[in-house]
Amino acid sequence: MTEHIDIYLKTLNYHKNWLAFGVLTEEILAQQINEFNKGDDINTEHYRYYTFLDFIRRNEGFSDLQIEQFIILTNQDADTYMAGSALKELYLSDKLSNNQNELVESCLANLGKWAEKLIERKRKTP
Repeated sequence: MTEHIDIYLKTLNYHKNWLAFGVLTEEILAQQINEFNKGDDINTEHYRYYTFLDFIRRNEGFSDLQIEQFIILTNQDADTYMAGSALKELYLSDKLSNNQNELVESCLANLGKWAEKLIERKRKTP
């Protein structure tokens, strides 16, 4: 599979950093390519969004570096709506330290009124 990784990444519009940062694994990439090739879902952003959510689910907490890398990936993604939704899920995950929460919040605040309202609601929730 190694010789096909670049092709697979390009097919699903992943930046190479997804693998470098450990958010995406070669195994998940191979599974997604198989699904994509079936033709049932040709929306590549769905595969990247799933990978973001899977990364959040499989970690009990995150290092500051992982949060910074997650943010880099959302900034590199061409689908800003999907990337914003992934950032929202990270923000709502209850897996962030206070400092990490503030960092994600500052990124979300730049995404528009919906994100500002989300931040406001979360701050009001005990």
